[in-house]
Amino acid sequence: MTEHERNFTYAAASVLRHAGAVCRVAWTKGYDAIDHNGKPCALDNPNAACWCASTAIQIEVNKQTETYRQMREIGDRARAAMVKAIRVLWPDADLYRVMYPDANGEYDYDKRCTNHHDIIVNWNDKPERKQAEVVSTLDRAAGMLYERVSVADAERLC
Repeated sequence: MTEHERNFTYAAASVLRHAGAVCRVAWTKGYDAIDHNGKPCALDNPNAACWCASTAIQIEVNKQTETYRQMREIGDRARAAMVKAIRVLWPDADLYRVMYPDANGEYDYDKRCTNHHDIIVNWNDKPERKQAEVVSTLDRAAGMLYERVSVADAERLC
């Protein structure tokens, strides 16, 4: 692992750890963010009070990066690790079909997920999804990246 890869992997783990802390206190599903009144709002709205897992990741990426390149690379690493953790913890989950509510509020599968962001949103928004599951998966994803850096550091010392 190069020094660049190590730094960006470590930063992605930090993003996931902080996103887990956000979701532990203020998590939602079905929307990127909601305000104190339970109304949907933009992720950067100063009145936002709760965020979904994918939005919490993006907020932390925005806080911890200075350039577009950093934002893109660290965000991609964090989201890829989150999808990997979802696959490890929920191997039978259908991660590729997006659910949308119809006019009666019933969920139906409408299209296929094509990227890590869509997969995380779809998984987060499942009707049966619980806050504790989201937090533990964010923590697991962060742990996987921290472990990867630790293993690379140990191999470098040998």
